Amino acid sequence: FKLVSCFLRPKGAIQAPREDLTGAAPDWGPGGAGLAATVENGTIRLSWQRATGSGIAGYDVFRAEDGAAAIVVEAVKSAKHADRNVLGGLTYTYHVMAYDSSGRHSPPSNSVVVAVPMPDLSSPSLEQSHA
Repeated sequence: FKLVSCFLRPKGAIQAPREDLTGAAPDWGPGGAGLAATVENGTIRLSWQRATGSGIAGYDVFRAEDGAAAIVVEAVKSAKHADRNVLGGLTYTYHVMAYDSSGRHSPPSNSVVVAVPMPDLSSPSLEQSHA
């Protein structure tokens, strides 16, 4: 075990600051997050509406594989994410949560389920040449 100090917030602290409970947490607004997904060339592309609230710092992207528990796979600043770490034949479930600069999180967005197709191994570009 080694002592680790934070280089982001607050700089040099041993632990992250406690959540500021005095203000309102980020929210998705009346229309919700509208999380949507597409599969393109072996990449799952996610997009959603920006959260409402002051000081939105980013979004945690959660992913579950084939019904397992969802874990954070990325923290992003924009309202989109490209997941290139997926495998054909598996099913992925995603949701996102916005967070503000005080560490408060929104409720989870709607979930989307994406079944990634198996690659077409008969394609000439995937055939291996043997010398």
